[in-house]
Amino acid sequence: MAQLPETLAGALTCLTAVVATGMVWRVRRREATVLNEQAVWRMVLLGTAALTSGVALGQAGALARVLTGESAFGHAGGIAFATLSTLACVPLYQGLIHWNRMRTFLSDPGDWVSGSSAVLVCVAFGNALTGTPWRGLAGAERQAQLWLAAAAAVLIGTVLSLATIAKLGRDVRMWLTAVAPVTMLVVALLSLRFGSPVGSMGQVAVLLGAELIVLAATLRPRRNQMAQASLEQSTGGVVLVLVAGIAMLVAAGRLHTGLTVAVLASLACAGGCLRFATMVKDLTRLTRSRYEALTDELTGVPNRRALLAHLEAALERDEPISLLLVDLDEFKVVNDRYGHSVGDELLRQVAGLFAGLLPGGGMLARLGGDEFAVLLPRTTLDKAKDVAGRLAAHTGPYQHVDGRSVRLRASIGLAAHPSARGGPEDPVERMTAGELLRRADTAMYQAKASRAGVGVYDPGLDARAQQQMQLVEDLHRLLAPGSPSAEELQVYFQPQVSLGTNTVIGAEALVRWHHPRLGVVEPLRFIDLVEQNGLMSRLTARVVHEAVAQCLRWQRAGHDLRVSVNLSAGCLVQPDLLEVLDDVLAGELPPQRMVLEMTETSLMLDPEVSMRTMRAIADRGFAISIDDYGTGYSSLSYLNDLPACELKIDRSFVRRLLDDERTRDIVIGTIELAHRLGMRIVAEGVEDQDTLQALHEIGCDEAQGYLHSRPLPLEQFAAWLERRTTGLSTFPAGPAARPVPAPRTTGATAARQ
Repeated sequence: MAQLPETLAGALTCLTAVVATGMVWRVRRREATVLNEQAVWRMVLLGTAALTSGVALGQAGALARVLTGESAFGHAGGIAFATLSTLACVPLYQGLIHWNRMRTFLSDPGDWVSGSSAVLVCVAFGNALTGTPWRGLAGAERQAQLWLAAAAAVLIGTVLSLATIAKLGRDVRMWLTAVAPVTMLVVALLSLRFGSPVGSMGQVAVLLGAELIVLAATLRPRRNQMAQASLEQSTGGVVLVLVAGIAMLVAAGRLHTGLTVAVLASLACAGGCLRFATMVKDLTRLTRSRYEALTDELTGVPNRRALLAHLEAALERDEPISLLLVDLDEFKVVNDRYGHSVGDELLRQVAGLFAGLLPGGGMLARLGGDEFAVLLPRTTLDKAKDVAGRLAAHTGPYQHVDGRSVRLRASIGLAAHPSARGGPEDPVERMTAGELLRRADTAMYQAKASRAGVGVYDPGLDARAQQQMQLVEDLHRLLAPGSPSAEELQVYFQPQVSLGTNTVIGAEALVRWHHPRLGVVEPLRFIDLVEQNGLMSRLTARVVHEAVAQCLRWQRAGHDLRVSVNLSAGCLVQPDLLEVLDDVLAGELPPQRMVLEMTETSLMLDPEVSMRTMRAIADRGFAISIDDYGTGYSSLSYLNDLPACELKIDRSFVRRLLDDERTRDIVIGTIELAHRLGMRIVAEGVEDQDTLQALHEIGCDEAQGYLHSRPLPLEQFAAWLERRTTGLSTFPAGPAARPVPAPRTTGATAARQ
């Protein structure tokens, strides 16, 4: 009857083993769908299968001992159980290692060395403590149980370290996985203490632990954030194994525990030393890589990443901080003239020069190219100005590089943060490292624009710069294809009046921006922004199409007018312009009714391409006008080469026409020259009747200015034109008509006519 409980335990174990095997097979099929943890549970379930097989063989041996009465079957079953259970720890350990790597991105191939050394230490300790013999089935069974206890203990330690390093303490699956090695350790220790009869019921407990692993594999993964781990976190276990191995080796020599303990302890020490040496090498490599990641390769000073890290740390401590941003002026000229090797050597010299000028605690960093930054913690604004002044003064003299004297200047921007954050009224309460760097950059560009050497951040100037940036963003939105806010950009028209007939013969199209917040934005505020940000071709296309549409409406209403459109310098070198003009040719407007105005300076961007574009425009039949004549680099060769039919005298000459005799002579000479070349003359900026009369007397053909009308929106211009045509206008009638002397016909004139 005493054998009955053990027989029932064996039967229960066999039945449970069959059920567990079926669960392993089912979970193995489901595991293929869990993409992010496949490798983990594949190894864990493999270990569970080995553990189940070990329990089945152990119970088979126990059952054979009951039926035959031979103790050899019981020892053989115990050996099989302990051996397969120990082997099951191998894939379980591999699964836990992979779980750690997946959670921490810490790939540590030396974990196997550490784990194996730890098992050897535990086995050596067990042999020294129990003096277990190797001879006979009973001795072999105890040795197998000793190895099982050691492997289970190491597995438990791995689970605990995984909970700490990989932050999996709240994942119930990990604790379910830990039950199996705990039961294995308890069973192995009880078997060592009381013998194999305890093994049958203990093996049932081990099998239940294996089924808990299967249950853990069926649970949904818990959403956890990735843990930040490093190689330093592995040093504790390696040092512990190495110290324990050395201690066991010393104990084996002093206590004469036997050759087995000495051999096992020696192998453990060798593994620990190997792992420790590998880890030191890895830590050295990691330290070097971190240093290189925070250091500029060329100059050896910290880089942008290091600067931002120190700056953020200083901001967290609420220290008074000053930041200098240094840009070397015209450094590109040095590279182009002397080569990059000279430029690199100059940067190294500048870095050494700046580093020697900094006060204690100051940090110099190279941001890239020819830009440096200086972080001055615990420094007031006045002291920071002194440091900036010294840096600017020492970049003024010539620098000697490879036998060459290189003139070097720097523009320095300074921004400061207060020592403590104030209340809600403090505008820098939430300043970040990026914001402080941006302010220093803004101050640096202010210094570069004013050539002052050192610029201190000015919130007023920064506000205007921010407004300019906002205008650029708004322009991108307005000029985007299909923009719903396109009506904000409106085309105004200013009339051009003939001085001979006092009739309106044309109008110049001028763009105006009706901003929803700022009101009417004058062209002087946004045209340069359009040009600088590559949007001029879109704006020109929109103005040209609007001007053509209005000119066709005027013609249908009986007004035979031409329309003028300004072209910027960038338009002449863009192929999009000719495509826009080809669209105009495909419409109803004759090309000679459109005048394209361009300044003399617009030809200087790329004279060859600009001249080729102008000839292509003239070949298509469009009229060309030279705008603001006399204000740029006027050249008679341009007048001879340009296919222009109109010359516009700038308003600066028109305003001084009555008061300055030399200006009058220049205007008279320009008119006579233009007439001899077959060109008509349009005077801009006419604002009074006396100037209009004087222009008529010296032979000017047409006038444009506030005397006749300001630029008007389409509806107002149409009303003004109707009043002017019907004689209801209150605008001056203009001087009496007088004939203009016919130009002297030359070869060039005849060709243009």
